[in-house]
Amino acid sequence: MEKGIKEGEVLAEWPDIVGEAVAKHAVAVAIEARILFIKVDDSTWRNELSLMSEEIKDRINSRFDEIRVDRIHLI
Repeated sequence: MEKGIKEGEVLAEWPDIVGEAVAKHAVAVAIEARILFIKVDDSTWRNELSLMSEEIKDRINSRFDEIRVDRIHLI
């Protein structure tokens, strides 16, 4: 149950983690086995988030003081 709560925290805080501009075009939809699934609304934003993926992982993991995301998968 704790795992689900931790994953839910990441999803709930997504706009604060990436900022409102990014959150308008990319929505964190799930975390499974430390893989964050992000739904992106177009190829331009998909490319941008691909370039930002390491930074996003670092922001998430440092925000919660533990590794919650190992990889990002854009959908």
